[in-house]
Amino acid sequence: MFIGRLPTTVRSLAQKNETKVVSGTYQLNSGVVEMFCSFSSLPEPVTVQWMFRPSEGLPQWREFACASKEEKKICKSEEKLVESRCTLRTNQLQMSGSYRCYATIPNQVEARYKAYSSEFNVNVVGIEEPKLIDYHLPYHREGHIELEVCANPRPELFWVTEEGILRPQERSHRFATTSLLPRKVIPRAGGPATSLPYCYATRMIVHRSHANDTFRLVVRGELETKMERINVRVVNVPKAGSRSELE
Repeated sequence: MFIGRLPTTVRSLAQKNETKVVSGTYQLNSGVVEMFCSFSSLPEPVTVQWMFRPSEGLPQWREFACASKEEKKICKSEEKLVESRCTLRTNQLQMSGSYRCYATIPNQVEARYKAYSSEFNVNVVGIEEPKLIDYHLPYHREGHIELEVCANPRPELFWVTEEGILRPQERSHRFATTSLLPRKVIPRAGGPATSLPYCYATRMIVHRSHANDTFRLVVRGELETKMERINVRVVNVPKAGSRSELE
């Protein structure tokens, strides 16, 4: 696929069209994606840098560090060919986005000495392991559990309690759940809160915690369903036979 023509010292830059091979949807932790681009130029070979623009968050192009990168230069009198291979691991949902090559002529800063390949669009789908944000479960008092759930696309959640299964914004006799909201964090002290891409926060409110309370979370996505036991414990539980235990 022809990308552009650069005057003076560079005859042209071209990229082999392999986007149909790597562009697509990949299961989380399914392996690696092999990306490839190729540029030809005269009279010098180009320098190639891989770029990434996330699907969510700040949609700006930035340099991307490949899990592994290989380059091959073929220098002929009629052209200088540079082939670049970049390996992308699918171990994070935040790897979803667009990728491309950025080619420049060494020691040249003018725009006419730069060119870009066409884009590779990668979408990583799946469910990451839920994380415990915070919890407090005092015996026979009101408590809470707050979790972070990261999934692409947006998942369905089910809390499994001693009183049955609850969806977000449902309640039973002792338990109530909040809605699924975007997970926000403050990257630095005094700075604004930002949303974590593909991540959500959910909270369980517990009225009068019991010593034997257990909790599980079911996360249902597009391709899979996961059930995770939530490792929490009720505190200040009185010893068996004490007055507080009998109340």
